[in-house]
Amino acid sequence: DDTHCYVATDQSVHCWGENGLNQVGDGTTSDRPSPIRLSGVTATQLSVGPPATCARAADGTVRC
Repeated sequence: DDTHCYVATDQSVHCWGENGLNQVGDGTTSDRPSPIRLSGVTATQLSVGPPATCARAADGTVRC
């Protein structure tokens, strides 16, 4: 899997890479060659990799 994400200092989540199965999380299946900010997604931590990308919010909830 060639999908990458990071959490910015404002807790926004940005992802890019292969997206044939919506791995980037933008609701599409279009590959993203450069980082895009995911609308409505904030996190304090990320786990990226097969089989899923998961984000931990400031309140401790986890969304994959």
